[in-house]
Amino acid sequence: RKTLPSWAFLYGGAGLMVWDLFLDPQMVAVGKWEWDVVGPHVPFQPEIPLSNTAGWLFAGMGLMALLNLILPKERRKAGVNSTIPDLFLAWTLFSYVVGNLFFFDRPGVALFAGAAFTIWAVPYLFVISFGKPDLLK
Repeated sequence: RKTLPSWAFLYGGAGLMVWDLFLDPQMVAVGKWEWDVVGPHVPFQPEIPLSNTAGWLFAGMGLMALLNLILPKERRKAGVNSTIPDLFLAWTLFSYVVGNLFFFDRPGVALFAGAAFTIWAVPYLFVISFGKPDLLK
């Protein structure tokens, strides 16, 4: 809601999708998840179908739309401190990129998912650093 109030469902769903770009390769590597990929796959992740990524986007959009609908909006108008979620986002990006580069031997995942996560985070980082642009108020 802080970044794109009218589009919270889309932005939140995209956030879950980009996080899953890091999660799926790890779960497949340890044998928790498995797909028979017979079509397009996620870049640098041939064992993960692109349809899974789309599924995360749509499921995330549905979840965020529901949360946006049922959670009270008034509680967020008082300037909630976002330090803990901000640290969590930074740690998630850092640890997954470093992990995929140096521990999991998946530089393509680090590059692709790291870039997607960073692109997703830029609007949020802009809003928490400089405030909401007049266009979004």
